[in-house]
Amino acid sequence: MSKQVQCHPDRPHRAKGLCGACYKHSRYWINRSLALKHASAWRLKHIYKITLEDYEALFALQNGVCAICKSPPGRRRLSVDHCHSSGRIRGLLCDTCNPMLGNAHDRIDILQTAIDYLKGGLI
Repeated sequence: MSKQVQCHPDRPHRAKGLCGACYKHSRYWINRSLALKHASAWRLKHIYKITLEDYEALFALQNGVCAICKSPPGRRRLSVDHCHSSGRIRGLLCDTCNPMLGNAHDRIDILQTAIDYLKGGLI
């Protein structure tokens, strides 16, 4: 059994016993980053029929923010929003706006009713 290396015991990191700075320069981080990029490219290609370059171009076109609320992505990248019937890509959405459209089943009448409710309420 191998022993974990402690590089900075005063700044522990959960992965491999390294601090955050050392972990990001280690082969573990590099391999993980490459694996995530490869998985993301595969998902974009096989589910949405776009390349990683297409995603990055759309991201730049939206100025790096959600198409609805205009907030920048958090820890996760923006999700590809698409029409489920035609497959047409509409834009990139954050983790709040994407489920909002999904929960409304992409129905404009439901969203309009929600807007009317927010403007005046029931009373």
